[in-house]
Order: sequence, then structure tokens, then C-alpha cells
Amino acid sequence: ADGALLQGGDGALPEQEVAVAVGPLRQVACGHQHSLYLDDQGQLLAAGTNTFGQLGFTGEGTLASLPRQIPAFSKRPIAAVACGEFHSLALSDAGEVYAWGRGNEGQLGAGPSPGTGSPSPASSSCCPFPRFVQKLHGYFCEAVAAGWNCSAAITSEGDLFMWGDNSMGQLGIGDPKVGRSAVPHKVLLPPDEVAAAKAERGQAPLFVGVASGWGHTVAITQHGATYSWGFGSRG
Repeated sequence: ADGALLQGGDGALPEQEVAVAVGPLRQVACGHQHSLYLDDQGQLLAAGTNTFGQLGFTGEGTLASLPRQIPAFSKRPIAAVACGEFHSLALSDAGEVYAWGRGNEGQLGAGPSPGTGSPSPASSSCCPFPRFVQKLHGYFCEAVAAGWNCSAAITSEGDLFMWGDNSMGQLGIGDPKVGRSAVPHKVLLPPDEVAAAKAERGQAPLFVGVASGWGHTVAITQHGATYSWGFGSRG
């Protein structure tokens, strides 16, 4: 009913005709009520509810029942995508991270107001068009991930940056007093673990993968070590 599912036959299954129209897909991602479709040519399409601008385009009201190409990326090939509850992320072939949709918790990475630690008015509102995460300028990113109201990116150097909601400690920035951040923060592993990794393998741990849920985050390093942080009362 919200367009996030492509209806086909008697159930909520993708129609073959729609899948062909979209083209061979490289990746899909789902938010609360919206979906992103990345084809093998790097073109990005979106469908579902657009209440907070999470589809990346206007003109469809609050609902797009069928996938539609996001105009901002028509000449900018996309390599990877991720969806939060009501926001979206895209990683370009050039290693740039773009965010759009709801930004009430700083999950768009728009940066703080001058002289404050609070999200700027722009980051607190909805952004219906993809916007480059300026604080990641100068980094070549290779992966993106989105939690319910937080975002993450991994650079080619193996650094992990996170921003958005930190009410459960899901950003891994080590300061419980920071409830949210509209600025990407580098996640730092405990010094003793870094030292142990260097002693054992001659190299500091580098992040190669990350995923985030409602209130927690899990990341892996190049050697397969797994780290988790955030809400953990349910295991």
C-alpha cells in the first residue's frame, strides 16, 4: 500500500515486467517504508513513501508506487546504497557519500551550527535531494551503512566514520553524553587492542565492513575480528 513493495500476482512479490524495466540489479536496500534499487550501470532508483524526502526526488507527492530514477545521480554512477528508517545513503564511484531524507538526529551529516554541538537547522529538517556529506571531503569511501537513525562510512584507509543518533551509544564515539552528532566521527578501537593487533600481525586493525541496527552497530576488520557497540541488553 505504501509502494515500498512491488505488487505482483496475488501477493507482495516483484512483477517480472517491473524487474525488467528496472534492469539487472546490483544491490537493493530497504528502509521503513521505502526501497532503493541500484542497477548494474550504477543508476539509482527509488520507490515507496516519500514523507521525509527519502526517495531523493519530488513531484510524486508522498508516495511513488513504482521505482523511479533519482535525477541527481543521472550522470554520477553509484557504487553502493543504504537505507535507514526515513533516510537514504549513496556511495558514488568517486568515493563520495550522499545523504537525503529525514535529518532530525543528524543522520544526514550536515554538520553542527557554528559554535554549538547541535545539528544545524538544515540537518534537523528533511532534505528531499541527495546532498554530499561535506565532512567526508578528502576521503575516498568504499562502503556505507545506515541504522535506524544513524549513518556510517568506511574509507579506503580502513577508517570508520559514524554520525546521527547516539542515544544508545551506537556511534561508538566513546562519549555517552553525546546524544547525537551531525558530524561524522571516526570510530577508534581501544588502544590495547590496536597494540595487540600490531604485535601479532604487524598491522593496526582496519575496518572493512559495517552494519547498524536500531540501536547497535557491528563492524569487522581485515583479519575477520568483529566489534560491536550500542544497545545490547537483548544480546
